[in-house]
Amino acid sequence: MEWAAHSGAKIVSMSLGGGATDGTDPMSQALNDLTAETGTLFVVAAGNEGAVGTVGTPGAAAAALTVGAVDRDDQLAEFSSRGPRLGDNGLKPEITAPGVGIIAARAAGTAMGTPVDDAYTQASGTSMATPHVAGAAAIIAQDHPDWTATQLKDALVSTAKGNPALNVFEQGAGRVDVARALKQRVYGTGTADFGRVATGAAAVERGVTYTNGTATPQTLRLALDLRNLDTGAAESDGVTVGSAEVTVPAGGTVAVPLRADPAKLDRGLHSGWLVATGSDGVAVRTPVALTLSGPLHTVTIKALDLAGKPGLATVVTLFGEHVESDQLGWVSPAGMTVQVEEGPYLLEALIEHGAPLDEQVTMVSDPELIVDRDLTVTLDPRKGTPVRIETPKPTEQRATLSFYEHRVFGNGRQVDHGTMMFSTVQQVNVVPTRPVRQGQFEFSSRWQLVAPMVDATVSRVPGPLDINLLGNSPTFPGRRKLPLVWAGTGTPSQLRGVRGAAVLLSTDPERSEREQIDAAAAAGAAAVLIVRPADWSAWTVWRPAGDRLRPGYGRRL
Repeated sequence: MEWAAHSGAKIVSMSLGGGATDGTDPMSQALNDLTAETGTLFVVAAGNEGAVGTVGTPGAAAAALTVGAVDRDDQLAEFSSRGPRLGDNGLKPEITAPGVGIIAARAAGTAMGTPVDDAYTQASGTSMATPHVAGAAAIIAQDHPDWTATQLKDALVSTAKGNPALNVFEQGAGRVDVARALKQRVYGTGTADFGRVATGAAAVERGVTYTNGTATPQTLRLALDLRNLDTGAAESDGVTVGSAEVTVPAGGTVAVPLRADPAKLDRGLHSGWLVATGSDGVAVRTPVALTLSGPLHTVTIKALDLAGKPGLATVVTLFGEHVESDQLGWVSPAGMTVQVEEGPYLLEALIEHGAPLDEQVTMVSDPELIVDRDLTVTLDPRKGTPVRIETPKPTEQRATLSFYEHRVFGNGRQVDHGTMMFSTVQQVNVVPTRPVRQGQFEFSSRWQLVAPMVDATVSRVPGPLDINLLGNSPTFPGRRKLPLVWAGTGTPSQLRGVRGAAVLLSTDPERSEREQIDAAAAAGAAAVLIVRPADWSAWTVWRPAGDRLRPGYGRRL
């Protein structure tokens, strides 16, 4: 970036980037500083995460022209990263371009995408959309060599073709329209971004400036269409335009204020466009975005262990009525503290406990945690009730077990949250909840229970044995009765006289389990059982297909 800007590049196309940020990370700050210093316009791919709040760095930079991807019908690509920007809920991306099934030059010997022939390949991504916008910016810069990065960005964004089915956090102003940007010569400010505004705050203003590059005055009629993304309702009073009509003199500019009054807005994300129309098909679109946040409160979450002492919660999630209220974290013995907006929340926490061969997880949930002040929540696994699945014959859990929560809030937001645990977990416990007063709440679990792969009994050893087949072990047909021989760690001297027996070994810090098994099999053992240390899991995944251990080596458990 520094090399290109300091070498005199007018446009820099960046089909690369990192994870989502709030735009204050070092790479985003470098982009902002370089643009201010050199006037270079950085055109940056939004990212391919395909979810809300995933615009990556340096596309998160305020000065970047950040590009999402659409298909040939101007529908947003499934993979295209969406805003709002993390932290301040800023308006990103600002524009989209074709990025699905794009045929582009292929470097000799490379295999990216789907090669068409020796010279071309087909690929999809915001990286394929970004060069379209960079090329459009270069065409505009060729026509206006004196323009700054801001002027180039405003011209492209304000002349884009919008898709009414998408909001501004998905498409910005819309799909780049290089013909209109080149010929119309009437432009507006690229975005009117209010970011995050707190409930009870004073009214906030943003300015939109219209520029007339033609030889005649232009009269523009202004209309604002702003909607609450949570409810779909139009916001007719909360954000107002300073004038319904303006006349921009030839070669001149006119500024129009936009005023947002938090007292007249509902909480949540607001998305829309200020559209200015004139004669001869002139149309200028400025995307407008605003998030009205509720009062913030501090929530302290603490966890207990089975003895009632401070413990751990490996995963804690908070889902609110609004997406930007969601939190993900974990609780240490010292606790976890978050700041969230006022309102109802779905709280879920997982507390793991039990011995290595009796792993358990307790889910502590509150489907309607009301945050209306600073509060402390204590997660207590001792209140958990076991989820028991009874079958006519003995069974064991295979692969993963999963459980789900379904929550519909009073404002209509639906959260479906699932958790998967490995089958090392022998028991899931759930803390009972109260019925919700608003909306809906359901809990369900899914178990994959099968007949035990190994059902062994050892004389004078009471109770069930936790014995699992190794992943590539052969299996016995039917039942076998074998003498059980202790052979230490399986040294040559310890393995004398084990032919036809089931050999019991302990782990060897100097050798792998596979080496121990090979040694026992070479000595003629019919089966090998390895006792892992108490702080290891005995669980392994047996796969029904694939290569087995070498034939003739008996069975390895």
